[in-house]
Amino acid sequence: VEEDPYRDAKLADICIGTSAAPTQLPAYRFANGPHIWDFHIFNLIDGFLTANSPALLALTEVVQQLNKKNPSFIHVNENEPTKKIVLLSLGTGGNGESTIRIPADAANVIPAVTWPSLIALGLVVSAGDINEYHLKSVFPGLPSSDNYYLRIDEYNLDKSITADNVTKESMENIVKAGEELLKQTVKGIDVTSFDPKEKPSEGTNAEALERIADILYNEKQLRLKMKSMEKREQPFIEQMTSVHR
Repeated sequence: VEEDPYRDAKLADICIGTSAAPTQLPAYRFANGPHIWDFHIFNLIDGFLTANSPALLALTEVVQQLNKKNPSFIHVNENEPTKKIVLLSLGTGGNGESTIRIPADAANVIPAVTWPSLIALGLVVSAGDINEYHLKSVFPGLPSSDNYYLRIDEYNLDKSITADNVTKESMENIVKAGEELLKQTVKGIDVTSFDPKEKPSEGTNAEALERIADILYNEKQLRLKMKSMEKREQPFIEQMTSVHR
């Protein structure tokens, strides 16, 4: 944002733009910039066309900031190559229909007119799978790993719940699905089969969210302490480095 002030958009514009799903919600146009005479016009549709799961983009942004030595990303120990990375990814749910596998023999007799829709579906699903594959290299899921990745998604969503159904009953069903999802055991994607697998050692989704909340709270306290020291002209990073030596 500092390098490209045009992207310092209002949260409302970002939310509307990233949810502008073609055929269901209209494309979104807005202008933004540092001055009324210096702006950029954005024409946006749903981000899933580029990144079905934005988790990998979020991770890439963090790594880029680390490489740029952004002071907001503090290295408490200068000997550590990277700072601990915690990633929370929230899915929008699915009913399993998009993961249907087609045998080669059956694929050979599928009519040509059917392939465009299958290819479009395959591109969306495979993009999400490839994201999980890349994320596995940063978040191996090992007890010794400092990095933590939590993906929460409903893989067996009731088929009556659809993106274009905004009835009161549907909204209530979504709330119920979310409440039940919190009680479920944490799942992760097996990058061999690309099927969700339970991770009993991590407890329920609710418990995992509480752990992340604690991490974020501690991080906030650390940053507040950093700002306080800087106001008193005490180099925070030097102070912390000397403590850890």
